Amino acid sequence: MKGFAFFVFSIVSASVVMADTNGWPFAILRSYGSYEANPKFTEQVFAAQARHAGLFNEIWFGGDGGLDFTAKERGENALKSNLGIRERCHALGIQFSYQQGYTLGHNADMIRRKHVPEDACVVDSAGVRRHGLLCCTSQWTRDYLRETAKEIISRIKPDSFWPDDDLRLCKDNWRRPTICFCPRCLELFSKKVGRKFTREGLMDELVGKKPSAAIRRAWSEFNGEQLGEFAKVYREAVDAVSPKTRLGFQIALSGNVIDGESWRTILEALAGRNGKAGIRPGGLYYMDSKPRELAEKLVMVARESARCGKLPVIGQRCYETENWPHIGAQKNANGQMAECAAALAVGCDSIAFYWGADQNGESADTYDFWLETVAAWRPFHLAVRDAFLNTSLGGIAAYHGSNFFATNGWIWHEEGEMSAIVDMAFPITVTEASPDAYFLNERCVSALGEDDLQKVFSRPVVMSVASFQALARQFPKLGFTKKVRIAGVGRELSLVTTKRTNGYEMFASGLKCANVKALVYPESKDVLTFSKMTVDESACGTCVIPTEFGGKVVLVQEFPNHGPHYGIPGCRRHGMYDALDAATPGKFPVRLLTDGYAIAVWVRKTADGRTAGVFLHNLGLGETQPLELAIRRGASGKWTLSRPKRDDLTAKVIRSAVDEVVLAIPPMGAFETILVH
Repeated sequence: MKGFAFFVFSIVSASVVMADTNGWPFAILRSYGSYEANPKFTEQVFAAQARHAGLFNEIWFGGDGGLDFTAKERGENALKSNLGIRERCHALGIQFSYQQGYTLGHNADMIRRKHVPEDACVVDSAGVRRHGLLCCTSQWTRDYLRETAKEIISRIKPDSFWPDDDLRLCKDNWRRPTICFCPRCLELFSKKVGRKFTREGLMDELVGKKPSAAIRRAWSEFNGEQLGEFAKVYREAVDAVSPKTRLGFQIALSGNVIDGESWRTILEALAGRNGKAGIRPGGLYYMDSKPRELAEKLVMVARESARCGKLPVIGQRCYETENWPHIGAQKNANGQMAECAAALAVGCDSIAFYWGADQNGESADTYDFWLETVAAWRPFHLAVRDAFLNTSLGGIAAYHGSNFFATNGWIWHEEGEMSAIVDMAFPITVTEASPDAYFLNERCVSALGEDDLQKVFSRPVVMSVASFQALARQFPKLGFTKKVRIAGVGRELSLVTTKRTNGYEMFASGLKCANVKALVYPESKDVLTFSKMTVDESACGTCVIPTEFGGKVVLVQEFPNHGPHYGIPGCRRHGMYDALDAATPGKFPVRLLTDGYAIAVWVRKTADGRTAGVFLHNLGLGETQPLELAIRRGASGKWTLSRPKRDDLTAKVIRSAVDEVVLAIPPMGAFETILVH
């Protein structure tokens, strides 16, 4: 690479932060791959690295993976472009990582027809050959990518090698992600199921006129199995030419189940018989102009961290701050550091940063500022990671039932209500972690089977009146749904009252809330009410309903979706929290007592259910007032407040009781984070 002729690196090793004891790095720099085309930018990047030695344990370089070349030609190019980089990284005590940018193909422009056999490419749902997408069941595909990986790895011997997240099948169409339907895949699937399938017949049972949950589940399992078989080529390549090289996978969106219900098969294949594999959750990005999108991204990261973290083959859960399309300095550096801290709070154990890109014309000063910001945040990032080791994420989790494959869409994307819950300072988690309560919207209800009822309703469950009515219709034999009578679901209350007057939900504080959807009439003495309706005080709007399974349902008016006018008034939030506390044994683990701010609250729990700590993230545009935070069943008798670029503080106790302490939290600036531990 021409650009590297300009550098002379100073060997600075004393301040280098070494990798964790398991050999996996904590802080990784992801570098954009256009260095050869822009030697000036390359000089700036590496000169800045020399000035800020010790920030990163690994540098992650990318390449296209050679899908337009023969394996031999690609190996030679990799040698020219990356061998010098590896040597300089090692001289600085930094590990060298390589990402193969394309595996099965991101799109139809990545692979040229000139050397790819016709039957190595997928067939989409319309029966069209997609020459930019390789079929994972093709022996040619497996042999070709194994030999390509061997050529690259044998020449540059990276410390770790990462196939890209396009090691997946769901690129036919995001609304119908069902490929591949080539004759080979159809034959293999027919053999697995014991029935002969045509493309048209299979499509009918997947997304067409004759949907079959059993065939959808079998298709998901089949795709996961075949991807796992394909992923073995990378393990074979490493074992053949560089056994010490670690393998990891940049995971695509965790909601995708077309490629298997998890990424387990791929990760086990990469790990091999006795090894470990890394994962990098964090696909897609949020913009500074829409900071609350981060909450939805973090839910997906939390799920992947919890789900894959339970696998014995996992060696690393590294958050990927993917800013694609890359906008570099147009994304706030401190905001990106806050994002990374939040990823550690929801379950990751390491971070892959992403900043510089040559096409943006970013100056050396800009890059230095970013590196200085990384350095300033390093102690806080480590504090978040260390405080939450061996803990799980608590809060409210959307429950995905056993009939999930029978629902429309059958893709796990977080519901809009879940992101709105974050804005209302309700901590959220995932079913794979350690939820304190479940959340059921109408889609979640439609996925429930009879075998889910005991598991779900033996615990606290939060539901809107609309989803509660859907549950009653779906399971008419449930006893607890008959403990209340609901009138006016889905309509404004003024339309269901005889006087046609505006109705309000009134709480114990005397405050009233509009946007009422229904009148809820208790029909059983064990129903606890937390509000009254102004038009009919025998009805309520928020209540707790004991179930025959041992848990309790928190029934609320609604959980709004993200939109131009979402969110709920503070009085309703407090009423919902009062009900949730009453439904949760020993109260909900954490509660932000102060109104008026979009504060994301992430709570971590110990193995015995104690509250290990809380991570607070102001998603608003400005500073808050001082806050009050209640922690229940705390694992510590003394609480510390850690903030980036500041000294730690001993938390001030406002009041305390048995298994509850209320702490004073200083005002939080825009997008600011605080670790309470």
